[in-house]
This record gives sequence, structure tokens and C-alpha cells, in this order.
Amino acid sequence: MTPKPLLAPAHLAELARFAADRTLVALDFDGTLAPIVARPGDARMRARTALLLARVARRYPVVVVSGRARRDAARRVRPAAVEVIGSHGAETRDPPRGLRAVIARARRRLAPAVRRLPGAWLEDKVYSLALHYRAARRPARVRRALAAAAAAVPGVALVPGKRVLNVVGRRAPDKGAAVAAACRARGCGAVIFVGDDETDENVFRAPRPARRLGVRIGRTRRTQAGYYLRDQGEVDAFLEALVRLRPAAVESTMTRDERAPVLGRTLDFMRLLWGLDHALQRRSKRMATHHGVTGPQRLALRIIGRAPQVSAGELAATLEIHPSTLTGVLQRLERRGLVTRRRDRGDRRRQRLELTARGRRIIQSSAGSVEQAVARVLQRTAAADLAATARVLTALVDHLEAGER
Repeated sequence: MTPKPLLAPAHLAELARFAADRTLVALDFDGTLAPIVARPGDARMRARTALLLARVARRYPVVVVSGRARRDAARRVRPAAVEVIGSHGAETRDPPRGLRAVIARARRRLAPAVRRLPGAWLEDKVYSLALHYRAARRPARVRRALAAAAAAVPGVALVPGKRVLNVVGRRAPDKGAAVAAACRARGCGAVIFVGDDETDENVFRAPRPARRLGVRIGRTRRTQAGYYLRDQGEVDAFLEALVRLRPAAVESTMTRDERAPVLGRTLDFMRLLWGLDHALQRRSKRMATHHGVTGPQRLALRIIGRAPQVSAGELAATLEIHPSTLTGVLQRLERRGLVTRRRDRGDRRRQRLELTARGRRIIQSSAGSVEQAVARVLQRTAAADLAATARVLTALVDHLEAGER
């Protein structure tokens, strides 16, 4: 079967027909909503993809059907209101009875065999297993050995993936069955399903209780999908098309961010920056009301607490602001008895800053502060994402400042 490019002008009419129906939108996660990464734990949706998915979910019933454990996939999918089905269709809110025991038995049987194969490792997802061999030097040989070991385990079946063999319950629902059940539960007469892997073919070739538009990521003839997107990056354009094709009657129920138009790469990013600035200012005002210091004031106090005897000039350099901007902040902190200044013994022209006892009490708790919010987000963010974000923001600051010189 030769799939057709879904987003080509000649085929958008078919997508429009589905958009006009009571249609379920179902998507895989890895390789579809999120790019494939070397370490599965680092997989994340792009911010733009998450925003577009939230808009789609306001207009259509949406479900994500992933090979990951349901709990793992759910914490990566935004918005959180989107239903997630895990373990290749087997793990819903009410998984099949006995499946967990079948998979546990398979894990006990397969774990020793996997340990003997260099470059292979077993991922236990409770309701399915993944036998990874991406790091194997001789992947074909390791794959055959894994397949032979799994074939000797009763009650399970193998579903191939990208450098992985998925061990699932022989009688457990696959993605095709899961999507069909989701259609029935929502009263949908049609479904659009987007996926990139062999396990997604179970949806593309499933019997048709509902009209189905199958979309494969990447152009290939080895698929039962009728359409394709060129690569994972084109998923955003697909979601954007779904948003455009649905009537705007639902706009009144949407949040401000969801109502915002898709403005393009530059303006969308600028909108995120302005939104961040607005959120920082609002949280800072709440801090002033409830804690007696604003966000910038607390940040100055925290740095002084960590670097006693810091000078005003050194503090300004650390905060990356002009000394004149810092003057007003320090004056207000001094008037409130949170900071004191002392003459530098070695240089009488320089003053050193110290926290008072009251200033130290102020910074003991971070509850409700900007700092607390930032810390919580950073804890949930992969190191690679943090490094990439830091590079982008640093480059943006440098470029903006260069324009002033």
C-alpha cells in the first residue's frame, strides 16, 4: 500500500471530512507527539506541540495510546486531561485481570537471558515488557536471541519495534482494540490515528467498526495507513490543521492561551516570553502582599545570604542588572531592616552588604515564592532540556544587549 501525503492540498479535503464528523483523535507518543531520543527517559513533547494538543483536545475527543507504562506516558502528556492508554493498548484505567501476573512471570523467565546478552536490557512496564537492544554491537544476533527466549514463555506474544521487542499478553488488547474501545466509549463514528511504529499497524489494519483515517509518520510502503506525515516535526502542522478545521464555537470554553492564534515560530516564542514576564510580575506582587518582599527583593536577599560581605556592585553583576536599578531595591530592604551596609575594612569607599536577623528569617521559607515555582519545574525537567533552554535564553540576552551597544 502506498500512503498519500496528508497535508498536501489535494488530500486536506479528506481531513476536513473527518473534522466535520464525531471523530476521535488518537495518537502514539514516542516518535509521534514527542521526538525519538537516545534515552527513553528524556522524551518530551515540544512546548508548541503541547499547546496545539491542548487546542485539539478542546475541539475533539483525544486519546494517547503508547507503548510506555500508562503512568509514565501520562506524566509526559500535556494537557493532563487527555486520556492515556499504556502498554500498547493493554493498560487502561481497568487493565485485564491476570495480565499483571502473566507479565511478572515472563519477566522472571526472561531477565536471566537478557543479562547474558551484551547491549540488551529489560524494561518492566508491569503490563508489558520491552527488550531493548539499541546498544548491542551485533543487534541482529541479539534480537534473534531475545526472540527465541521470549518464544519459550507461555502466555505472551512479541511485537517488534525500533531496536526493541515488546512482550505483551497474548490475550491482552492491542492498540487496534484499544482505539476501537475508545471510539465506542465516546460514541465516535470516526477515528484519526497517527503513529510511527510497528505496534501502530494494529490500528491501521484493524477491522473497521468506525471510519478510520490512518496516518503513519515517515513515508513507507510497509504500512496499512492510507496517509503519511513526512516526519515527526510535521505533527505540529497536522494538529494546527485540526484546529483550523473545527468550528470556533468552542472558543468560549477555552483558556486565554488556547484561544491565542498560532502566530508562527518567532511570535509564538515572543508570546511565551511575555507570558513568563507577566507571570513573574503577578507572583512577585502576591509575594509582596503575603511575605513582605517582592520576587527581585527576595532574590537579592538570597544572594546576600549566600555571599555575606558582597558589595552592591558585585550583587548587581551577579543579578546581571545595572547598579542604578539595584539601588532602589537595596534602599527599600534597608528601610525595612532586612539588610545592613558596612564599610569595607580594606577599601573605605566600598560598602559590604549583610542580612539582619529579620532578613535571615524572611528567606527561611520559600513557600509561595518564584523560587519555589522554578525549583518544582526544574525538578520535573530533563537535564538536556534545561541545557537547551539555558543556551537559547543566554543567546537571546546576548543578542538583545548587543543591539544596545
